Amino acid sequence: MHTCVESAFAAIWPSRADNIYNDTRPAPPLSLVAADAGRVPRCAQSSDSTVLFVHLAGHMRSFANNTAEILDFLDATASCWFVIMFTLEHQETRRPWWCGTQLDTANSGGHQHCYAATAKAASASVADNLAAMAEPLRSAPNGGFAYAVGARAFEPLVADTAILQNFAAVTAADRCVLTHHGIAPQRSDIILQSRPDVLYGDAIDFSRLATLGARAEVAASLPLLLLLRHGATAGLVGIGGKDPSEVTWLATRSALDLLCAERGKCLGVASALGMKRRFPKSGCGHPFVSLLVHSAVPLGVGVFFVEAGWKISLRRTHGDNSRNYNGGEVTVDGRAGRRRDLTLGLRCAVGHNHRNESACVKATEPLAQTRWGLANMSTSFAYGARYFLCMDALDLEGLVLRAAAL
Repeated sequence: MHTCVESAFAAIWPSRADNIYNDTRPAPPLSLVAADAGRVPRCAQSSDSTVLFVHLAGHMRSFANNTAEILDFLDATASCWFVIMFTLEHQETRRPWWCGTQLDTANSGGHQHCYAATAKAASASVADNLAAMAEPLRSAPNGGFAYAVGARAFEPLVADTAILQNFAAVTAADRCVLTHHGIAPQRSDIILQSRPDVLYGDAIDFSRLATLGARAEVAASLPLLLLLRHGATAGLVGIGGKDPSEVTWLATRSALDLLCAERGKCLGVASALGMKRRFPKSGCGHPFVSLLVHSAVPLGVGVFFVEAGWKISLRRTHGDNSRNYNGGEVTVDGRAGRRRDLTLGLRCAVGHNHRNESACVKATEPLAQTRWGLANMSTSFAYGARYFLCMDALDLEGLVLRAAAL
């Protein structure tokens, strides 16, 4: 396990100067601090079981206080699950981007969490305490928990570079864990990509999602990527602003393998960085638009926004969890309620029209015919982002039938 992760981390970011925004340095080299492959839950050893894989990537932040809520969500969502976490050696970054200059004093007005974050960053190593923090997940009868703890050679100038690296690292850790346990990955595996500090308002109807995800793979060879809104936003069907959110999204393993191929050569990440250089002023938006829309679709991935209302929230280091996503305006309490069907009311997101003209180019016509129907160019995004959104909502079952017929 350790050798596998060390080798994968070394390959994630080549020495070339991949960068975003004004971060002109290469992304920081990543080294392994600690790793544990965990145990395979008994349910995952049965050929009859469908496993929900959960990737948690980023600083630990409030994770130690979230395990009960996360366990509730997982048990209410799936009868068999496996969590793989990649986190950093400190509980919080020393320079949280949302803090601005409010870092060094306890009396920082509305930024009290920034002082707490700074104090946590200097605390004991995460690797010493992670196993104990995760014990509710590690000992769950129908789940498993594995982790890798990494250290960056230096902090990147912008948070997005670190987030992209976290995504690549947890994907690499997942493959090492599966190899260690002799688990054969399936292209139709459903993966929930999220963070250690996220709370989930409702459980997911995982059985239906897994069934249709498998049907999409078998009948239509269609990798799937399901996106969430970054907040309650204006624009076409409520999608705009900073959408899609990088905080949480879902994918079939086939889509993940295309976005981040073996040995850390993340084609999607490389494409996202390349688009920034290719279209520096013309409207490709933040790196997660490039990664999850403009890069994913040309790789053959079907990209769709789920309906607003499956609320998630962040619990900050100091305990506040009022920052909500996916259209949520009401603070969730972290406890799983009803099961939400994420296969209904999907809206496609596409970066190119039927003539292969990029939405990043402002001269591209605003209407496009896509394999999912007529789509309209949306320009109500932050950072000048532009891409097409389907005008009609479709259910995943119908999308699979349409894809199979093409």
